Amino acid sequence: MLPRPLVAHVLGRLGLPAAPAVTRAGLDAVYAAWCANVPWDNVQKRIAVVSGRRPLGGAEPVEFFHAFLRHGAGGTCWPSSGALHALLVSLGFDARRLIGTMDPTRWPDEVNHASTVVSVDGEELLVDSSMLLGRPLPLRRDAPTALDDPLHPARAHPRDGLWTIRWRLQGRDKEVDCVLLRDDVSAEEYAERYELSRGTGFSYFVSLVRNVPDGILSLNGSKRTFRHPDGRIEESYVDDRGRVLTLEAGLSAEIVAAIPPDEPDPRRPPPPRG
Repeated sequence: MLPRPLVAHVLGRLGLPAAPAVTRAGLDAVYAAWCANVPWDNVQKRIAVVSGRRPLGGAEPVEFFHAFLRHGAGGTCWPSSGALHALLVSLGFDARRLIGTMDPTRWPDEVNHASTVVSVDGEELLVDSSMLLGRPLPLRRDAPTALDDPLHPARAHPRDGLWTIRWRLQGRDKEVDCVLLRDDVSAEEYAERYELSRGTGFSYFVSLVRNVPDGILSLNGSKRTFRHPDGRIEESYVDDRGRVLTLEAGLSAEIVAAIPPDEPDPRRPPPPRG
């Protein structure tokens, strides 16, 4: 549970004047506001990895939201999913943490993703803080479901009591699977897995995804990608990523100035450079 004053400040930053009703419509409003305002990014993680700080930045939901309020920063899947879960529970929703494998063809048998499911008004709904789908994805245990959206298409297929989510990567014309493996995971396990990711995912060069009014902005290293509502993708290489992060993504100049230079990722190709 988050402190009530913090919840009020977060709702205000999300553009919600008051706590929504604990209904499907209320969940729709909270998740839409989250997807429109909270980026997926590794800024706090990148700063902590280079400085040697433990735990990684934003691991605890209160700290996550203080950084969001001050700097506009979000987080990778572990801290952002934990923070979204904490906000929803504080608002009275029946939310659960899940873990899974993102892109199992590339990372087989690796637990590398956190997500959130909410039960409300007789439905189960996925509200993922990394996919940033804009609308909750309905889930059924006996049939597939889908979001028909040109910017955020997603489909859920029942699997072993949970689901496999197929969705489109924001900055690429590629769909990947996210296999959800375990339900009702503890906050302690989220924190442990986030810390274990210090040397693996999204630790070496800046990455960000932000929904903006006219599309989806992505930045990986010096490669800027923009997806338009009609599906067109524009790619370019930027010399001044600070300008993209501040003027386009809405991060504070203070936190952008603290981001270390990029480094090679031993598990991935080098980040694109202009």
